[in-house]
Amino acid sequence: MTNQNSAADATLGVKAAISNNGRSVAWVAENTGIAYKTLIRRLADPAQFTIRELGQIAAILQVPLPSLIIGSAEASAAA
Repeated sequence: MTNQNSAADATLGVKAAISNNGRSVAWVAENTGIAYKTLIRRLADPAQFTIRELGQIAAILQVPLPSLIIGSAEASAAA
C-alpha cells in the first residue's frame, strides 16, 4: 500500500467512524481538543493526521486505532 492509499484510507476510516458513531466533526473536534479548522484540513489532506490525533479520535469514538488507519472495510475484515 502506498502513502497515497494509506492517507485516503485514513480519511475513509475517520469519516466512517464519525458517521457510524452518530457524531459530527464539530463534536469530535471539541472532545479531542483538535481545533475544528485543523480537523477539517486533516480530513481534506489525511496525510497530515498525526498518530496522536488519530489516537485521540479512536479513544473518544471507542474504535480501534487500526480501523482509522486502514479504513473501515479492511478493519472489519481483520476483526
